[in-house]
Amino acid sequence: MKTKSTLKQSISQYAFIFEHFDDFVSIVNANNRIVEYANKVALEMFEIKSEEELVGKTIPNFRKIALTNEKIESIMDFVKDGSQYREEVEFVTTKGKEFWGLMRANILIIDNVNYVIYKITDISDLKRIQKENTLYHQRLKFAIEGNGDGLWDWHIPTNNTYFSKSWKLMLGFEEHELANNFDTWRGLVHPDDIDIVLSKIDEYIKHPFQNTYDVEFRMICKNGDYKWINARGMIVENDNSGNPVRFVGTHSDIDKLKTIQEDLKLYANRLEKSNEDIKHFAYITTHDLKEPLRTISNNIQILKLKNKTALDTDSLQLIDYSVDGCKKLMGIIKELLDYAQLDLGENDLEIVNLNDVAQTVIGNLEQYLMSKNTTIELKTLPTNFIGHKIHMSRLLQNLIANGIKYNDKKNPKIVLDCTQIDNNYVISIADNGIGISKEYNTKVYEIFKRLKTDNDSESVGMGLAVCKKIVEAHKGKIWHESQVGEGTTFYINLPLQRA
Repeated sequence: MKTKSTLKQSISQYAFIFEHFDDFVSIVNANNRIVEYANKVALEMFEIKSEEELVGKTIPNFRKIALTNEKIESIMDFVKDGSQYREEVEFVTTKGKEFWGLMRANILIIDNVNYVIYKITDISDLKRIQKENTLYHQRLKFAIEGNGDGLWDWHIPTNNTYFSKSWKLMLGFEEHELANNFDTWRGLVHPDDIDIVLSKIDEYIKHPFQNTYDVEFRMICKNGDYKWINARGMIVENDNSGNPVRFVGTHSDIDKLKTIQEDLKLYANRLEKSNEDIKHFAYITTHDLKEPLRTISNNIQILKLKNKTALDTDSLQLIDYSVDGCKKLMGIIKELLDYAQLDLGENDLEIVNLNDVAQTVIGNLEQYLMSKNTTIELKTLPTNFIGHKIHMSRLLQNLIANGIKYNDKKNPKIVLDCTQIDNNYVISIADNGIGISKEYNTKVYEIFKRLKTDNDSESVGMGLAVCKKIVEAHKGKIWHESQVGEGTTFYINLPLQRA
């Protein structure tokens, strides 16, 4: 029988190695459970002051929940067969500090005597992360399923796929009615959609940082009907080689949304056709009205020339009134036709320098400006606005012309300026004209609504209606601030970039 000194010498060859371990290591006699050796980490881990408090004594119970004698015996029998025993254990130090450790036990035979090598790794941080991760997933699952969405978790190497209860209920199935694998999902996708969806999955898996997985497709329900689904997901785990392992995401029921979208699309198509019909009707009607009006006007004027000496002053004046009425009606027809044909298609968008547009408008109005002694001050306008150049020109021309027309000052003045507020341009056109009373605040933007002046026989009240239509087509807003007798400032709010 070996003496203690001889046993210590035999163990020392292992101790030399164990002292360099970062884990708890101890050697315990399998028969009497006496601790024969413990490294420094073992003492530090359980807050033991000296080796003498542990070595040479029966192994103490450091577990939070002590083992029964039967459990101890079963562990010993397990390791004696040459197997490694592994267990995650919650330990308590001599000072009452609790921590989680991964305990491993292996048999060690020295001169036909059985010893057990215990190794313990502190896994408290890992257990904390696992607990937080579990809580996170529980909360995530609650949030997703509480919102009515279904959760899926695809393990790519094995094709095993977790489908949440709400995922299956979304299609009318009970939990036990669908197998948890990728082929289950594949078999439920509409035949016309499956190739597109698989290509989206493949594209995302190959380039997860360049793409997003967000796709809409149809899936068959238990009752045989198809339902529109919006699937979104992301890779959450890769192997050591960077290959994707887990692909996790959600399914959202968008069947009602799709129905609404289809209805809106149908409505939009009908509305577009209706608008085209209205435009066509307006064009035909106004075009057909022009010729008879022109004929009436010409005939009246010829009648006047031929009978000028035979008609009295009142009759000649009535003829003049009739000619003026024809001219005004011709103006109404022209502006109505222009309004109906005002087309602001998305394909006509371009980068517009509004400074250049304003300069061109001022040039076009030069004679009119000079005749009214009008001064125009042009400050800085946007140089890279995305819009319709022709229509923006018409917008500025209408507002400038209004500022001159509705002006009773000897020297009319108009100021064009612009400020940027957040993601919007706010263009202002200010005049020193007659102003607009509050009762006309909204009416002036309606068709055939206008302010009364002493010299506007040809005005039909379409100018501001056209301006409003142009601004709204550019996703903007138009309004004004005015003081009667002092002038009006029109404001145009336009987005920097069209949505």
